[in-house]
Amino acid sequence: MITDKSMIKYFLLSFISILAGSCDWIEGPQLYDPVESIFSWNGFYIVNEGNFRAGNGSLSFYSDDSTKIHNDIFLKINGSGDTLFYIDRGIRRMSISDTQLPAEPLVPEDTRLFYKIGINPVSSEIIATDAVDYQQNGYIIRYSPNGLRISSLQAGIIPGSVCFKVRLNPVIV
Repeated sequence: MITDKSMIKYFLLSFISILAGSCDWIEGPQLYDPVESIFSWNGFYIVNEGNFRAGNGSLSFYSDDSTKIHNDIFLKINGSGDTLFYIDRGIRRMSISDTQLPAEPLVPEDTRLFYKIGINPVSSEIIATDAVDYQQNGYIIRYSPNGLRISSLQAGIIPGSVCFKVRLNPVIV
């Protein structure tokens, strides 16, 4: 007969064996992590599941050094596939062949709180969202590929993802 105490004992034993079996120390050469080149390891990653079956999960990084959360740390790439963009105290741009991170941002953060960016796959224009203070309406800002501000418009509170509808085979009349 199984008692409550024996169930707890089996549960704990199972939990410890799963925990011990899931720890895998890797020795030897480590895989290249592109995120490591942007963020120090003084912090931790946060996996955000997103809405059920919506495919909108994301990855965030909490930095112990700056006590700041960096949201959506996946790098963005332009339409021709040769330039990467990311948010780090502004919007930064680098060639895929660069071996060093850019010293200065393409678009300085100044008073903005950049939250998300998207790169138009056709024009390579940068669309950035500014969450302002996470409590009032934010902004959507459009920049040229060289970081010059083109236009902006006010959005709702914490404007999020940037998506593009691109017609790959335009109809010419």
